[in-house]
Order: sequence, then C-alpha cells, then structure tokens
Amino acid sequence: MYIKTSQNQLIAYDTTGPIGGIPSIFIHGGPGSECTESSKIFFDAEIWRTIYFDQRGCGASKPRGTIEHNDLLSTISDMEMLRKKFRIKKWLLFGGSWGSTVALKYAIENPNKVLALVLRGIFLGSKEEIDSFIYGLQDRLPKEWKNLCSISLGKNDILGSYCNAIFSADKKLQILAAKKWQEFESAAMMLTEKKESSSSPYKPTKKMEEKLVDRMRVHLHFLRNECFLKKNEILDKVFLLKNIPTVIVQGQQDPICPPKTAEKLVEYMPWAQIRRIENAGHSAYDKRIKKSLIQTLKQFSKEFKHESSIKN
Repeated sequence: MYIKTSQNQLIAYDTTGPIGGIPSIFIHGGPGSECTESSKIFFDAEIWRTIYFDQRGCGASKPRGTIEHNDLLSTISDMEMLRKKFRIKKWLLFGGSWGSTVALKYAIENPNKVLALVLRGIFLGSKEEIDSFIYGLQDRLPKEWKNLCSISLGKNDILGSYCNAIFSADKKLQILAAKKWQEFESAAMMLTEKKESSSSPYKPTKKMEEKLVDRMRVHLHFLRNECFLKKNEILDKVFLLKNIPTVIVQGQQDPICPPKTAEKLVEYMPWAQIRRIENAGHSAYDKRIKKSLIQTLKQFSKEFKHESSIKN
C-alpha cells in the first residue's frame, strides 16, 4: 500500500493489528534501511494497531534512492500524513538507531501526538557520532578499516570520498563503494554478534547491488548533511517531552551507537527509564534486547489498554 506525498513521492506502508487497537508506529533505522517482516515481531498483533512505513527513497517507497525532497522534516511530515490517514489521536513511537533520532524529532515537533517513546540504540545525528563510527573502530577492525579507506583519497575525509563515489556517474564505482561501506558496517555489527559460517561466498545479484547503491544514496545524503539537525538540537529540546513516558533499551557493547550517547540523553531526560542490556550490541534482534523491547511494549499495553487507534 502507498500514500502520496505533496511532492508526488509514494510512501510504502503496512499495518498489523485490529483497527481499534492501541496505535503505534515502527520507525526503521538507517538512514536508508526499510521495514521487513522481522520488524513485526515486537508488537502483539492482537493488542497493537501498528503502522510500518519505508521512509522516502527507502525499501518499497518510490522513487527508490531519491534524495530530492528528502530530509528529516519530510520524514516527520510523512508520519503526520499517516497519522491523519488512520485518524489516530496519539500513538506510541518505536524506533532504534536512526529510528530513535526520527522518533525524538517527531516527538519534539508533535509532543501532544505521542503516547510514549520506546527507543533502542540511541543515535542523535551528530557529526561526533558519525565520525566516531567511521574513525573510532579502526583499532578494533584494522583490516576492515583499511579496506574502507581504500576507496578514499585521504583518510581525513572518508565520508566525502564515499559521497563522491556513490553520487558519481560511474556505476562500477558506485557498487564498489556501497559494498565496502556495507562490509565495514557488517564487521562492526559482528563485533558483538555470533557470525554464522557460510559454505559459499556472498554473491549479490545485479538487483541486489542496485538496491544497495540506492540505500547508500539515502544513507550518505543524510550523513553528509549531519542528518539535517543543528548541533545539539535534540538535546536542547527534549525538555518538551517531559510528559511523555520514555523507555530506552541500550546494548552495553553497541559499537555503532555506543552507550555513552544514551547516557547523555538520559541526563537531559531524567524521567526516562534506561534499560542497560549487558553483553548485547546494536541489533534489535539480539535475544536480550528483543526480550526487553517486547517486555516494554507489554507493560505499555497495560497502561494504554483504553487507547484506541480511532479518534472520536
């Protein structure tokens, strides 16, 4: 299913749960990722009325890979469009990593539309966090970091070099850059996750390569623009959320969105509950993180059992 934006983009969305269920929205990460069937494992479909959507240029949304009219406020606008379409008064926001950034920004812009926030792997979109991911893992991943740098003209501007490659007219260079970035991301994820052995090497099809390049277009578009946020913009405005119940689930060994960011956020949001998950990394599908997220939603389902996804 699709909903059309004012710029004639098509936003793909799906729903689960009863029409009168407790309203919620799943906000995927990235930037540039998408919702999948696995995204639906957290919400009890008998209780929650959940909306899943692919952000502009992402997944099944069209045109895929577009960076035109694609920024953080556009994402917020699309969420509002979906909320109004389904006649929702207030909803719970569920987002991890980049999804936590979007959830916080949406809540800051629309605090009276939010029932609660369930956040995982906090990312605030800052240049410091972006640089930390690119440059902070070179001692733990020396081989992979060297491979990441191989496409760069210099180690001081890896992000700029990858933007030049992805947005070049050279299709082979686009694919090479997208693969190298993905390999580095995957290696970072595997620092805290068990790697499954494979008997055959990974060989993406042409369509998979095209999809990866499109994902990277959106991803790097946001990163090079510092996620369209001013310095400390979220931290400076979270006081507006003081009446919104908030739970943060944070893997204590997360190499991509380190715990220090979540701890900093809690300093500005002392009313938020933080659940520190030991021996867990970044993935929402880590069994310990997944369990905590599901338990959190179960608790909120009791608190909001009289909420309906339909406005009176």
